[in-house]
Amino acid sequence: MSDNAETLMTPLPCPWCGETSGDVVQTSTFRWRAYTCGCCGVVGPEIRVQTMGNGSPDDWEAAGRRDAIKAWNTRAADKPTEGA
Repeated sequence: MSDNAETLMTPLPCPWCGETSGDVVQTSTFRWRAYTCGCCGVVGPEIRVQTMGNGSPDDWEAAGRRDAIKAWNTRAADKPTEGA
């Protein structure tokens, strides 16, 4: 994934405080990332980052950042309801 494609993924405002600033941070171990609100500090879903195999560490980190922002941008209303 190119850097240009990563920049197209813009985080949505925080669902708790409405802040638009934040960053993807390392969470419980070196393998996990999550987007965190820059104002209230709420942490989005944790995403596991690839640490071995094909690609480079920079590629893996870029994919982790993209996936963490994608998870942050997923809201409960976006998820399909059972039986719908």
